[in-house]
Amino acid sequence: MSFFKRTAAVVLASLTVLGTAAGTLSASAEYDPADAKMPVSISKLTFKKLSSRKIRIYWSGAKDDRVSIYTIQRSDVGSGVWKTVGKMASDGDRTDGKNYYTDLLSTADHQRYEYRVKVKVSDSSKYYAELGGTVVASNVKVCVDPGHFKKLNAGTYGYTEAEAVLSTGLALQSSLKASGVDVYMTRADKNITVGGKKNVDDGDQLFARGTAARDNKCDLFVSLHSNANGYNANGRDTIDQPKYINKTVVFVNKTAYKESSKRTRRIANYIGKYVTNVNKAHGIYSCAWINSTKPVVYTDDYEFTDYNDGLKREGQVIYRKWGSNDYYAVLRGASSVGVPGMLIEHGYHTYPDYCRKFMDNASISNEYASVETAAMLKYLF
Repeated sequence: MSFFKRTAAVVLASLTVLGTAAGTLSASAEYDPADAKMPVSISKLTFKKLSSRKIRIYWSGAKDDRVSIYTIQRSDVGSGVWKTVGKMASDGDRTDGKNYYTDLLSTADHQRYEYRVKVKVSDSSKYYAELGGTVVASNVKVCVDPGHFKKLNAGTYGYTEAEAVLSTGLALQSSLKASGVDVYMTRADKNITVGGKKNVDDGDQLFARGTAARDNKCDLFVSLHSNANGYNANGRDTIDQPKYINKTVVFVNKTAYKESSKRTRRIANYIGKYVTNVNKAHGIYSCAWINSTKPVVYTDDYEFTDYNDGLKREGQVIYRKWGSNDYYAVLRGASSVGVPGMLIEHGYHTYPDYCRKFMDNASISNEYASVETAAMLKYLF
């Protein structure tokens, strides 16, 4: 063999060996046994207020066979500092529905936390743990009462009070739950059954809508409505009232009126203020809101009707009495079981432009729900 051929053969052999080694190293660098493992985490959590000192956190049991230990942690909302509040062993059975852990709070004061569930995997050769999702939860529950039922109290342009406040109520339920406040709905569709009766607006059922707040361990009762003025007030047909009639009014019940903390009155005040701002932004109201936590008191129909039908009157918080009790049966019901409550008249469905705007803009329900949630969070915690 000539020197050239021998040298070329050596070089070729060296390249072959290097290539093989390089290929082996490359494959080794790309392969990681962990790549064959499956991540395990708890991504979706829900919650429920059990009592003033108990919050229950729920998650799916679908990964029980991959988990040996669940660690439940909580933090102050937004702080990022997590504290372990409990641990529980997985039963290994992924077919037995939901898991849950009940957090026992040290006091009954209103409290709101962010929760997460960390996992320890059952077989580290097959799985590895990842951080999952979180849920905000509290020991506070609100009874949301979308007024009336079916298609009662028609306005114009296809508007009905019962349907409009149901839309707002469902949006409020979603907004509150996302903010960590539990919710009980007196109705979630066109029908309502409380007090052993279905779809009636008599005094017994209205009263029962209020008492449902205590029956369902609620801390606050909120009834949603749109207002109506007297027939032929201001020298005009009822559906031909001017823009200045369309004020927001929030009524508080006797329990809220006498509440030493003023918590519910403050919530009512800010709800009225924020809803007024929504209506003003949509061009369906131009007067101010009386910013006060001391409600005006009306004691008879004549006195209140003068305010209700009055033009260019500011919206405000009102305590309307009937004798020594609340005028409105739903608020009277909540008061009878010691639950502070309010009734929100968002606007007047006897004012045509309110109806037109509401029917043309589906986002108004969400706007109401957003500002009402903000007002509640401002003073509930």
